[in-house]
Amino acid sequence: MAQIDSYTPHDFPLTEMQTIFGREATDAITAANADELLHSIESCKSAMPECADKVKKDLMDRLAAPFSPASHVYGDYKDAIEG
Repeated sequence: MAQIDSYTPHDFPLTEMQTIFGREATDAITAANADELLHSIESCKSAMPECADKVKKDLMDRLAAPFSPASHVYGDYKDAIEG
């Protein structure tokens, strides 16, 4: 976080953010590549909720596995843990 705090409001979006998409921080954002960069940002934005759900599901599956619940219902988790 300290590194992010050292940026001015335009530094991150104009430099470091584009490294996420395989570009160099020093690459200029031009009319020619702005649409591609914007499309990449929009794709990531729309995928984020799906990724969060996947992380939650994977985490729950891994935490529940040792207890072998009958299903993914709260009561079955509770019974398996207390079991």
